[in-house]
Parts: sequence; structure tokens; C-alpha cells
Amino acid sequence: MKPASFPRIWFSRPGPASRRTSRRRRRESGTAALVVVFLGLVFSGLGLGLAALTRLYAAVGAQRRSFALAGVASENGVKRAYAALVEELEAAAAARFLTDEEAQRLAEDAGGGGVAAAEAAFGAPFPVQGEDGWEDLSWSSETACVPRGYEDRGAYFGADFDIAVNGRGSVRGTGAARRSSLVARLGVAAGRLPLTAFPFLIDKPMAAGERAAFLAKNAVEVAGEPGNPSPAAAFGDGGTIPDDATGLLAAALKIKMFEPQSLTAARLRAALGLPASDDPVPEAVYLIRDDLGLGGIYVQGDVEEMVAAIDDSFQVLLFKLAAGEWIVRFSPAAGRTEFVESGGDMESFDLVPLGLVVVRGAVEKLGGGTVGADGRPVLETESETPSLLSGVRLTIVATGRVEIASHLVRQGLRWQDGIPHLEDKSSQLIIYATGKDFAGGGDADGGIVIGEGAPRDLRIDASLTAAGAGIRLEGGGGEVRLAGGLQATEYQTEGRRLVVAPPNRGRGFSFPEWAPLAERPLLRVLAFRPERWTEPAS
Repeated sequence: MKPASFPRIWFSRPGPASRRTSRRRRRESGTAALVVVFLGLVFSGLGLGLAALTRLYAAVGAQRRSFALAGVASENGVKRAYAALVEELEAAAAARFLTDEEAQRLAEDAGGGGVAAAEAAFGAPFPVQGEDGWEDLSWSSETACVPRGYEDRGAYFGADFDIAVNGRGSVRGTGAARRSSLVARLGVAAGRLPLTAFPFLIDKPMAAGERAAFLAKNAVEVAGEPGNPSPAAAFGDGGTIPDDATGLLAAALKIKMFEPQSLTAARLRAALGLPASDDPVPEAVYLIRDDLGLGGIYVQGDVEEMVAAIDDSFQVLLFKLAAGEWIVRFSPAAGRTEFVESGGDMESFDLVPLGLVVVRGAVEKLGGGTVGADGRPVLETESETPSLLSGVRLTIVATGRVEIASHLVRQGLRWQDGIPHLEDKSSQLIIYATGKDFAGGGDADGGIVIGEGAPRDLRIDASLTAAGAGIRLEGGGGEVRLAGGLQATEYQTEGRRLVVAPPNRGRGFSFPEWAPLAERPLLRVLAFRPERWTEPAS
């Protein structure tokens, strides 16, 4: 039997090549470990850096957010302080009556650079401070007043002020704080103001609740003045609208006269260039002139028809009386006037008359028209043809009743978003019915009437002022659109709607040159509008 066999197991010693491979593997293994350790260090550093940057960006973001919120808070302080001022003006009466002593004190203060007129407008002394907050936000404000300009016009004055509203906002617990500011312009007038300062004034006693009912019942809509938050509709308690036009009459006649009784027939004849006599003045149209130039236009007697028209650069006025017709043509651009008398004789002057037409009597028909081929103005009752030359200042004063029979449209006046804008803000038309005779002081059949025969939808670019019987709109239906203002002792309508839209005054303090003045001192805000805003600053 053969012995069992077992597989041989060979043992050999590693040779030189095997030893080199082993050493190389050990070196590679050590290098990889070093790389891994290095990369771990790098990524750990990057991670720590990114974590630090994340915390930094989070802190910066939080700080930015805090400063943004502080800016919002500072804006809140300014806006809420400004809104409070606007609310004060909106809640105040449009016509604020003053005593003679108060008016004098305000005028002296404004002339000396004081701010009492602005304080009277807002009903509070300056500076005004306030503070408030919400959650972590808090804000405060301080409102100061700085004089800007002053103009003395004798019976009244105008003053401009800068109302500076400074706000500060902060976020509690962060130390973030920011400031912002707003500067608004305030215009104020006080004294015996021109009545044209009021877009709508009814001078009769009425309780506060009756005033809104009065406007609704009579279908009156009064638009606010651009840039003026104070009420447009004003109400007096009687005695505000004058029935004495002595000052305007004296200016037209170029004489000094302090009371109606001083206008005797002899003195009136002398002013009109008539022979000395105590006889009554003949019914006619008189162009006032003396050695120093031209005055206004004086009309003795009732005017059957008065027509305004434009002929190139000339303003043309036709006066038709029972005694005949007179035509006055004048051009401010050319500095020339032509006066055509009833008999056809014409006088020419290298001068322009004062924009004052004084009628001692009634105007039975007044309106705008066009100039025919013969040079005679003809009343236009259909289209809204411009009949008042741009730049012309015209005031028509009548002791008797004035009836408006057609459109009276100013050249260069355009409507935008329901607001009339004048290219030449010196343009004006004032129609003033006193309801009282000049010399004797007796009552006349005064007032202004929109006639029943006038266009159903009528446009009048003028300021209407009526004492005596006030203003009446005849004829049912239709709309009277008034680009100007209305001031009257009484107002009545037979169904016509009245829309009053005061023209945009623009910047500056401007009133018509020849306008009836209030009988009593008043204070009126003319404008309050933002002008400069400063963004929040740290």
C-alpha cells in the first residue's frame, strides 16, 4: 500500500521587487492620509469661514433692516405731522373773521418777520411737536415756521411761510435711528381782502348744518382750489359784501373821493370833461382822460346791451344805450385805444385805459360776441367763442341789475382735469353789482341774473360779486360753469346747476387789481403745498 500524499506547500522569501512595491504602497498610503488631513483642514476652515460670514451677513442684514425700519418710522413722523396740519386747515372755516385790532396786530407782526399769521391759520403756536409709535418702531416730529415773504397792499397783506416738518424714527433695542424732513409753502392773506379770494361766499347767517343743506338744495358744486386744502365754500353772517363802490368809482374817474355824498353833479361833470353846470349828466359813455393819461370808462344810464369781443390784438367793448351806441377798442400790446362815439366820431390815443367800467344804471344784456365786417361786436349766444383778450384786466361795476345773456370766455384759459388754467394769470374779469346808487346812496334794483334766454349750458370765466338782491339763475335745467368765483348776499336758482372751479393761481401771491374789498377784516389761507422732501438720513 502506498503511503498517503499531501499537497506541497511552498514557502519563499520575498525578492527585491516585492519589497519595493510594499514600500511604495506604504508611502502612497501615508501621502493619501496627509492629503485627507489637509483637505479636512481646508474644508473645516472654509466651513468655519462661511459660518462666520453667514453670521456677519445676518448681522449686517439685521442692521440694514433696522435702519430701513427706522427710515419708515421717520417718514411716518413727517407724514403724520403734515397730515395733522392739513386736517386742521380742512376743519377750519374758509372765512375767518378778525377784529380790526387783530388784523392790525397780524399785519405788524408779518411786516416785522413774525409768524403770527401762520399760527392764526393753524390755530396753534410754533414749533409743534409730536411723537408716537407702533410695536418696536417709534417716531417723533417737530414742525417749525420760517417767514418767506411779505407784501403790504394797504387794506390787506399777504405773507408766505416755509413750514418745515422734521421727523426722527428709531427701532427699539437696535440703536438704529434716521431722520427725514418736508418743507411746505404756506400762503396767507389777512385784512379787508378782495372778495375774489373766496371761490364761493354767501354772506347771510346760516348754522353749520344749514350750509351743507343749502349747497345741496341749490345744486351748487364748489371745487377746491389747487394746492389749498382749506374749504372752498365760505359763509358770512352779513355785512361782508359792500354795496359802496366809491373807491372803484374814484379810481375810474381819476379823482379823490372818500364818501358817496362828495360826488356832486358839478364834480362829476368836471371829471367827465363836461361844461360846468348843476344839470344832470347826459346819458352817454365817457372815456375818462386828463393831462396824465386815460382813466376808466363811465356810463351814465341803463345799458341795453354790452358786448365784449376780440379783434386781433384789440379788446372791443360795445355799449348800446337808448341814446345810441359807443365802441371802445384798446390793445395792451400796441398801447393804443380807439373811442368811437355815438355820432360816429373817433378819437385815438397812444395809451390804454384803466380796466374799469362803471355803469350808473343797469346792464340789461351782457355777453361775449364776435366782431363783424363793419367793426361792430355782435352778441354770440351759441358757441363758446373767446371774447376776453388774454392779459386784459377788466372790472365791470353797475349800480343796477346785471343780466348775463351769453358765454363770457377768456382767451388762453384751458381746462385740465376739471381745473381751469390761465396762460396769463394777470387776466381777470370781475362783474360787481352794488345794488346802491353812487351819489344819493339810495337802493337800486341790483343783483346779477343769469337770464332765462342764456344758453342752457353756460360758461362764464369771471368772478361774480353781488350785493343787494344777490345772484339768481333763471330757467330750469342746464349747467352754469363758472371759472372764477361767486360772492353774494343771496343765491337762488330755478333748477340750474352751478359748478364753481377757481383757476389755478400757481405760485406767488396774486389778486386782481380792481376788485371789491370785504367790509370786515378776514384771514384766508391761499395755499399749502409740499415743496421739498428730504429722504431719510442717518
